[in-house]
Amino acid sequence: MLLPILKSSFLLNEEKRQGGFICLKLYKICIQPAVCVMQRKIVLVVEDNELNMKLIRSLLQLGDFDILEAQDAERAIELVKKIKPDLILMDIQLPGMDGLNATRIIRNDPSLKNIPIVAITSYAMHGDEQKAKSAGCTGYIAKPIDTRSFLDNINEYMISAS
Repeated sequence: MLLPILKSSFLLNEEKRQGGFICLKLYKICIQPAVCVMQRKIVLVVEDNELNMKLIRSLLQLGDFDILEAQDAERAIELVKKIKPDLILMDIQLPGMDGLNATRIIRNDPSLKNIPIVAITSYAMHGDEQKAKSAGCTGYIAKPIDTRSFLDNINEYMISAS
């Protein structure tokens, strides 16, 4: 009876950081007979701007996440189908197919529909958040990214998805 509960359990690890900040690290625990392995969470970042990608990559590395990167929606869809990340950070304005159309495609696949997708956009206009949620996004982060709250937001999306 306990094993099915443990198979989907998550472990939160708190670490004190300089300046009084607390960093929460989220790990998924996979339990097989006599084996307990902690896996780092995988985040797919879909972003075509290299400076934004660098910032997001640096923040996720501080949060101890494994990171996949795609510069366009087509590559992102390919990676999602192959890897099935734990979370997707999706830029809305991408070359070719935009992030909202990519989100709709991912949501239409039954094996992928439960992966949280967080829209990230610099075009934070009135109604954009609702458009993102209507397309199937779990949440919304406006650019410029608030580096102080970014990892907290990511962890909240991870926890709410489990």
